[in-house]
Amino acid sequence: MSVPPSPEHSQHGGSGYPSPMSSPSRGNQRGGSLRGSLEYSREALFPELLVLQPSAIVDHIAVSSRIEEHVEGEIGGSRPISLQELKQTLAGLGEWSTKIGGSATNVCSGLAHGFEVNAGVIGAYGDDEMGDFFETAMKRNKVNTTYMIRKEGRQTGRCLCLVHPKTGQRTMRPAFDENCRLLAKEIPEEAFKGTVVKNVWMRKWVILNAYACYGEDELLERALDTAEMQKANVCFHLSSFELVRKFKDKRISECLRRECVKIVMGNEDEVTEYGNGDFEKGLELLIASVDIVVATLGERGLVALERNRQSGEIRRIEQRAFTPPMKIIDTTGAGDALTSGFMYGILRGKTLERCCEIGCLTGAAVCTVFGAEIDETGWTFVYDRMFTLGERDLSGFTKRNDSAIAKLARGSAKAVRSELLECFELIEKWKRGIVYYGSARLKPETEIYKQSKDLSRRLAELLGDVTTWTGGGPGMMEAASLGAKEAGKVVGGIRIAREAGTSVKSTKQSYLDPDKEVYCRYLAPRKVALTDAGVRKTKEDKTAYIFLPGGLGSMDEFFELYTLVQLKKLGSEHKVPIILVNYDGFYDCLLTFIKTMIEQGTVGENDITFITCLNTNDEVVDFLKSFYSL
Repeated sequence: MSVPPSPEHSQHGGSGYPSPMSSPSRGNQRGGSLRGSLEYSREALFPELLVLQPSAIVDHIAVSSRIEEHVEGEIGGSRPISLQELKQTLAGLGEWSTKIGGSATNVCSGLAHGFEVNAGVIGAYGDDEMGDFFETAMKRNKVNTTYMIRKEGRQTGRCLCLVHPKTGQRTMRPAFDENCRLLAKEIPEEAFKGTVVKNVWMRKWVILNAYACYGEDELLERALDTAEMQKANVCFHLSSFELVRKFKDKRISECLRRECVKIVMGNEDEVTEYGNGDFEKGLELLIASVDIVVATLGERGLVALERNRQSGEIRRIEQRAFTPPMKIIDTTGAGDALTSGFMYGILRGKTLERCCEIGCLTGAAVCTVFGAEIDETGWTFVYDRMFTLGERDLSGFTKRNDSAIAKLARGSAKAVRSELLECFELIEKWKRGIVYYGSARLKPETEIYKQSKDLSRRLAELLGDVTTWTGGGPGMMEAASLGAKEAGKVVGGIRIAREAGTSVKSTKQSYLDPDKEVYCRYLAPRKVALTDAGVRKTKEDKTAYIFLPGGLGSMDEFFELYTLVQLKKLGSEHKVPIILVNYDGFYDCLLTFIKTMIEQGTVGENDITFITCLNTNDEVVDFLKSFYSL
């Protein structure tokens, strides 16, 4: 295969795919592919992932226990019908609801609306009422529609979706206007093209599915040719066992042999059909052509196979399904939601195991609503399980606890939650380490700045492969960052648009690498993320919170940490050093104030024991050397 394995793949069993933000000339020294900041994705001219949906479609969803009385053909599959048949069936159903549909839009909505990924759809829709509905829904879900064509005088595709009330099984009957379809010649070459944003090269991911086999203009082949020409990676979805049965022997098989096709996804029925009635045989045939095969198993989770490009060795992952606290009422769109979660992991350079976990989470969340769109309650469930701190439970995912981070992730407004997601992704990629706080006002010519830079360099050299974290601003944050960079260590920053006494974003270019910083508009996610960056989850972790001389913001962060430790809500499994660097007695007055609170009975005597006040760089280095037995 043309895509080289990432360090995460070779060292840690990762998915083996660089994220769209990967630079071909710079590897990831920490394991895992270079991650694309959501900020970069928003600014990019092209979406980082594009899904082909030849004809836009709107779903009409109805619940019925007598599906066989309403439609012909096999229950549980998908078979095209005429628009007239669809209207007649709807007339006899009673109540039904209308939502945007189609696998492509479902996947894109999950990525764009839920994960803030710049995901787009390429296809066509009609110049009718359903087309207006489709266009409005896409904008609401933040889906990139740059490559959607509106065809005058044509009718937008519609699909009857019958859901069994007990099993949640869905039976699909799509109705298309054959002239309202993207043609092969209408795929622009630049649609699948990567781009350069802030000196980082983005490789496009394209999702194609078996529905593109319909039609006589070789749309699927044109899409594959364009993907190969633009060096895009392709994920192919089998879509329906009926489509597999019809197109397996020629068009689908030929598609999977293409160099650009890296991943195949399908459900148990589709994979079984590909194996001529044998599920395991289907897996074997599919993995022979591609790098990763994902087969969804409904309430049993999924099976994933990964083929090593060098050795040919195949490893198997079985991920159990998650059970949300909400009632399961409809499996419509479960596979598409799972795809969005799985591909989010691929885009962000996650291990294959992690991709499967996130996919099963989103697949579970959508089953708690009618239709294929996860609601806010569902997304809260997904985020909670993705980022709650705690030991892993038997299903392979983290237990929920009452850490401050988990509570904020569950209860924040959507904008704050989105920033938290971005911050947590950055920390997860570069790992936790030493967190520095301090004033943004102190200049490089001051003695405190020079001392702080020297301290950071010495600690980075002492602690080894440990990330240095700061607020990414000027002053003490800059001093600590540059000191660690001089030592050749990884430095990350959780930035804010405005620091005390300055405007960080507009004054000068950042000293941080683009893939190691995140911007926050709100203080809350920044504070929570910096706290999380110093949490110790294992005894081997080497982390600390170090307070260099600072002002009001630093004191706010200090007392928040103080309170979290006091209430045992920090979320750390092991003790984390909290150090006040008392250059020239800077923090003497703070210690006096805390002692006054103790004397007055407003603070407990033991509440100060976890704070260490040290006067010189030598004392700080010696303390951490002793603390971590170095």
